Amino acid sequence: MNDSHRWRLALPALMAAAAAAGAAFHGVFGYGPLLLPVAVAAAVPVTLSYLLRRASLEVTCVVSVVLWLMTSSLTLRMGEPVAAGLTGTLDGAVNGWARLLSVSIPAPARPDLLTVPVTATWLASAFATEIALRTRMTFAIFVPSLSELTGAVAVSVPATVSVVPEACLLTLTALLTTAALRTGRGKRRLRDAFTAIGVLAAALVLVSSFLRHPGWQAYDPRAHVHAPSVPATTPDLLALVAAWRRQSPTPSLFEASEPARWRLGVLTGFDGVRWSSDAVFRVGGPTITMPAPDGSPLREDVRILGLTGQLLPVAEQPARLVGDGLAADATAGLALHAQGLEQGYRYGLDAVRTRVPTQAQQSAQRVSRDDPQLTKLPLGIPASLRDFAESTTERAATPYEKATALARGLRRNSTYVPTAENDASYGAVGRFLTERRGSATAFAVTFVLAARVLHLPARVVVGFTAGKQQPGAGYVVRGSNATAWGEVKFEHLGWVAFNPLPAPSTAAPDEGSTTSPSPRPGTASPTPSPTASTPRATPTAPVRTGKHRGAHRPSVTEVPWLQLLGAVVALALVYRVILVLFVPLIVRRRRQRIAIPSRKVAAAWRTCLEELEHLDVRIPPWADHARTAAIFGQVGGTATLAAAEPLSRLTSQARFGEPGPSVAPASGWPRLTEEHAERAWNHAEVIRRELRARAVWHQKPIGRLLPACVGRWLWRTAERAMRSARSALIGRRP
Repeated sequence: MNDSHRWRLALPALMAAAAAAGAAFHGVFGYGPLLLPVAVAAAVPVTLSYLLRRASLEVTCVVSVVLWLMTSSLTLRMGEPVAAGLTGTLDGAVNGWARLLSVSIPAPARPDLLTVPVTATWLASAFATEIALRTRMTFAIFVPSLSELTGAVAVSVPATVSVVPEACLLTLTALLTTAALRTGRGKRRLRDAFTAIGVLAAALVLVSSFLRHPGWQAYDPRAHVHAPSVPATTPDLLALVAAWRRQSPTPSLFEASEPARWRLGVLTGFDGVRWSSDAVFRVGGPTITMPAPDGSPLREDVRILGLTGQLLPVAEQPARLVGDGLAADATAGLALHAQGLEQGYRYGLDAVRTRVPTQAQQSAQRVSRDDPQLTKLPLGIPASLRDFAESTTERAATPYEKATALARGLRRNSTYVPTAENDASYGAVGRFLTERRGSATAFAVTFVLAARVLHLPARVVVGFTAGKQQPGAGYVVRGSNATAWGEVKFEHLGWVAFNPLPAPSTAAPDEGSTTSPSPRPGTASPTPSPTASTPRATPTAPVRTGKHRGAHRPSVTEVPWLQLLGAVVALALVYRVILVLFVPLIVRRRRQRIAIPSRKVAAAWRTCLEELEHLDVRIPPWADHARTAAIFGQVGGTATLAAAEPLSRLTSQARFGEPGPSVAPASGWPRLTEEHAERAWNHAEVIRRELRARAVWHQKPIGRLLPACVGRWLWRTAERAMRSARSALIGRRP
């Protein structure tokens, strides 16, 4: 089997490798929307490159771009007008990557988002085929597919899916193709095969570990993407708690199918007067998944009654949300409705009930130090707050014991007044510690600030207790169920809730209301929150329910067409620089490392012929090596002729005097050795240096950065201008 036929057989393997890498995007979209467009994007570029294998690379690239535009529009935007489909495909290729990093996973199967895996598959297939047909490099033909697989893994980080089947298919394809293409015999072929297995199997293990290891804090590119923020219309959460409790009659906010503790928002920022949220909401599809630990499942069907704004109540530790217009902060376990809540709106919720940490877990915990903002306190800390924190925890040895002691200290000798003032400033905390009487907000804020005094990362959580079951209906949560509590973050448990409210028997009656006191949120023992063992990521622009501290952060840049044109020109320039300056250097170095002397001599002659082509000199088809050497002398001069003649003789011997390893050389020539090959390359370097010295501007490497026709036109224009100027100067002489 000849070399050309072997490389043709490798083309189906390149299709399979590109399709396998494209299928790795199933962690974002699922397999269904990807099958047809990825299969087409893997097959068409290979076929096109094979049909245009004798054309220049520039022509192949232009035809490939046009065909990609048409094929992607047909497969992804069937039914749309032609102009709209083409424009949408271009927009998806330019801006789809940013939109893909700004939506939650699983992402909606929109055409602009699906353009990303289709384009990546097309590029991987086209690049691999061009490398195979134009360079005959064996291992490099699978680098584009491996790069696409790596990109698919990167954008699928939040989804705990496996790309092991795709990586196995890529590994097997590379192994079989490498074994078929390598021309070595015996131990050399076996060594090459084991090298391919080792490299790709190591990549497979790394990818699998990257996705599956529970303690791996994976790099998430969404942490650096700030998507357009969802407009937040919800006022201060702490003020909402007070308003709901004072409203008469108490409003019915929402109805749930099962009793649970509900989280509405979290507050982490404090400036001494007001609290603010750093929750970051990502627009998602109809289904949003969130990280949740193992535990007893909880399924909720929630119907909005009188709750307004955008924030959605989320029960316990949420695992999945199903509804229309959802956006979520999956790490914090929060959600909102992008267009605002309306009466009767329904959404489904799958959650996990919180578990009480065991005694061994409590004593072995250390607090998390991944976010210094969670322990930050502004200046002006009340002395009573510091005294309370230190005196209450003086016998506590571990961070968990300190947090428990703070909650116990606040419950002791304190009175819970549900409708008391909800001021959360330093001054209000100082008054509360003196009077020991206040609302749920006062207890929660005091607990969190005292925890931060002790350098425990803590935050305030605003939510609801379970509500009351209605006859023939679910559990109705009213304004009187609104409450607040504190949470502390530990390394292995994540966020753990601590309840600082006194027992119901010590609560004062509501002033001006017949509603009974709100029960304590959750259980009496602290429980882990939805973000246990999950690293924090802030991928999009924040939607803040308190002080909007992130309004200055930029949004995802939708690349305008002028910038796109500039990027295309820049890429074209980079391509020309690589093609003209670096590729010849790499090819020349590879030729100089050829092991067979006769082939090495022929490669030196071929390098000289390429230099002659750069000078726009064509060798007649009937010219032999001696005649070609004379042409070298005519173009380059005496030194070039002196080097070209011995090189032509060595080349003739390499081509016609080396019949094979078992046959004696013809015409009495000695067999070529490495010394002859080195001498041939020395002659070639002399020829190349002399020819370049006689080249004009557009024939030199820097001048060849422009296309040949443009360079020749500029040179001829400059020559005409110089002749005209010279003639004008001569004509003016006296």
